[in-house]
Amino acid sequence: METARVLDTGARWGLVLLVAFAPLPFGSVLGWTTSLIVTMLGLLLAAVFLRFLLEPVSLPAGSGRVAAAGGLLALPALLQLVPLPDPLMARLFPSTAAFYTANETGQRRWHTISQDPSLTFDTLLWVGACSAAAILVVLLFEGRGLWRFLLPLVILGVAESFYGVLEFLSGRNRIFLFEKRYYLDSATGTYINRNHFAGLLVMLLPVGLALLLARVGRPRHWVAAETWRHRLLSLAETERHQTVLLALAVAIMATGLALSFSRAGVTLGLIALAATVAFHGLARSRRRFGRSRAGLGWAAALLLLAVVPLSIRGPGRLASMAEDIPAELASTSGRPAVWAATLRMASDYPVLGTGLGTFHLAFPRYRPIDIRDTYTHAHQDYLQWFSETGLVGVLAGAIVLGGLAVVASRALCRQERRRDRVLAGGICAGLTGFALHGLVDFNGH
Repeated sequence: METARVLDTGARWGLVLLVAFAPLPFGSVLGWTTSLIVTMLGLLLAAVFLRFLLEPVSLPAGSGRVAAAGGLLALPALLQLVPLPDPLMARLFPSTAAFYTANETGQRRWHTISQDPSLTFDTLLWVGACSAAAILVVLLFEGRGLWRFLLPLVILGVAESFYGVLEFLSGRNRIFLFEKRYYLDSATGTYINRNHFAGLLVMLLPVGLALLLARVGRPRHWVAAETWRHRLLSLAETERHQTVLLALAVAIMATGLALSFSRAGVTLGLIALAATVAFHGLARSRRRFGRSRAGLGWAAALLLLAVVPLSIRGPGRLASMAEDIPAELASTSGRPAVWAATLRMASDYPVLGTGLGTFHLAFPRYRPIDIRDTYTHAHQDYLQWFSETGLVGVLAGAIVLGGLAVVASRALCRQERRRDRVLAGGICAGLTGFALHGLVDFNGH
C-alpha cells in the first residue's frame, strides 16, 4: 500500500534525523531537548505500528527481545514508584523509611521507594525513549538495510569531529553562539564535556573503519594492481570515491578523538580500532586470523594522519595527562573518593536504591569533606546505576548486557557475507569501547 510505504520511509528518515539532532544541543542535556526526543520517538513508534497494521507482516524476532530488555531496565523504576504504607516501608526498606522520617515534617502515611518520584518518572520516560529507539532500529533497518542507519551515524561523527577540531584549532572556543566555559584546551564538538565527545567517537570510529575495510579488503580492489603507485592512482577512479570519502571520514574522527585529550577515550578508541582490524582479518577466514595487509595499512595511515594536528597543539599533552593518573587515584577528592562514597550510599539502600535519577539529591549526604565540587553523577555508570536501582537494577542490567553479548557473539559467527562480518566486528568493538568507558565516566547517563 502507498500509505504504508510513505509511513515506512518517513519513519526511517525521521529516526535518522532525530539521532543526528540529539548530540547538537550540548548532547541533549537540556530539558526541552529530552522532551522533544521523547515525544518524537513516541510518534515514530506509533507511525511504524500503524504501518504494520496497514500492511500486516511478521515483526522481526529481535524487536521482541529489545522490548523485553527495555522492560527489564524499566522494572526497578516502576517498583520505586509504587506507594507503600509507612509500616510496610519500615519493615522492608528501613533506610528509606528513616530518610522520610528525618526529612519530612508532615504526616504522610504512604511513600514511594524513590526519594523523588518526579525525577524517577522523568528518567523512566528517558529509558523508555531509548528502548523505543532501539526497537525502531530493529523494525526499520533489520538485515541488509542496516548500512542505511550506520552511514548517517558515521556522517554524524564526522560532523561532530570536524566542528570540534575547527573550533579548537581556530581558538574560537564556542559551541554555536555560546562561549565555552569548560575544557577550553580540548576539542568537544557540540558537547560541553570532552569525555562525552570522546565517548561518541569511541562508539562511531570503529564503525567507520569497518565500513572502509569492508570495501578496501576486496581482493580485486588492490591485488589486481601491480604496484602501490597503480593502487593509489586507482583511488581517483569514480567507483573509488566512496572509499576515499570513508578514509577521510575515519581520519577526521580519529583527529577529533585525539584532540579531545580524553585519556580513557583515546585509549579505548585505539583498542577498538585494533579490534576492528583484527575482526577484519578474522572475516577473511572463519578458521584462523588471515593476514590483512590492506586493513593494517589503511589503519596505520589514517592514525598517522590524525597525529598531525595533535603534534601542532602539543605532542606531549597525552603523555603528561597519563602521568597524572597515579596522583588522581591517590587523591582524597578525586573520582575514587566519589566512587567509595557512592558505594556507601548503595550499601545503605541495597534492594532498590534511592530512586532512578536521584543520585545528585542523595550523594551530598555521603560526600566526604575533602570533595568540594558538586557531583551530579558518580563518573561511573554502573556504580551509579547500582546506587539508584539497587540489586534489582543490577540483576536487570546484567541480564540485558549478557543478552547483548550473546547476540553480538552470534552476529560475529553467523554472518555469511564477509562484509557483514566486518561490520558486525566494528559495531561490537564500538559498543564494547563505549561500555568500558562507562567504568570511568557517565556517557551512558
